[in-house]
Amino acid sequence: MPWNNPIPYVFGFFSVMDNAPAESGIYAIYNGESYIYIGEAADIRAKLINHLNGDYPCIMSRNPRSFSFELCPSGRRFRRLTEMIRELTPPCNIRLY
Repeated sequence: MPWNNPIPYVFGFFSVMDNAPAESGIYAIYNGESYIYIGEAADIRAKLINHLNGDYPCIMSRNPRSFSFELCPSGRRFRRLTEMIRELTPPCNIRLY
């Protein structure tokens, strides 16, 4: 199942503040070669800022460069997250696939 928003943004504080919505959805973090992590949140911007602050060491240890997201209502986030993790098998989501 393809990613609904393939637009990449730089994974940095100012880029996240400018480009990530404070809305419900799923997001992906990647390093230019592969997906590192796919997550879900009620507030995508806040969750990405937490990752930038090192809340999940696996992400930062894999040299993250970019992120993207797709908006998704809260009732559908987990299902969409699971679909994307199974399709893309990011290493920091190992426990979910």
